[in-house]
Amino acid sequence: MPLLNVQMVLQDVMTTHAIQKEPDPFKREAMIRGGTILKTYPEIGPLYWGDKIMWRPIDVNNQEYSVQGRYRIGNQAFLDTEEIRIVNIGEQFVSPQTMLQIPIWQFSVTVKNESEQILMHCVDSKFPRDDHWIDGPPCFPGPNYGPQPRSLCARCLRKGFEFVNR
Repeated sequence: MPLLNVQMVLQDVMTTHAIQKEPDPFKREAMIRGGTILKTYPEIGPLYWGDKIMWRPIDVNNQEYSVQGRYRIGNQAFLDTEEIRIVNIGEQFVSPQTMLQIPIWQFSVTVKNESEQILMHCVDSKFPRDDHWIDGPPCFPGPNYGPQPRSLCARCLRKGFEFVNR
């Protein structure tokens, strides 16, 4: 079944935190306008290829995003939130021309439903442990990662994440 009346709000959490510290009111205003993206789609079906979102993070080496999705499946409305954190634990990225080594990106992704129940969570093995860190299976386990003994849905996704016709 397709997702209907989809609304996605992407917020750059790092930019939101930086707004408070910016003394220039014109820069603050630009950060407020540029810190959130709103996308609306009348319908997203199984053949939808996705949408390109161009984003320039305030700090490419330390990114945090909050994505809220509202949608309908049939007559039932849903709300989910996704917390995405991306951290470079290797040589700090400044520009492609100055890089001597490839950055080492580590991810943490958590998807929750409207009741704050965690539906999916993953965290890479070298992701920095801080007050937001929750243990979980790796998001990108690497080139030597073998198949799991059960499906991705059974391994990572919890009940309520996928629509079940009742």
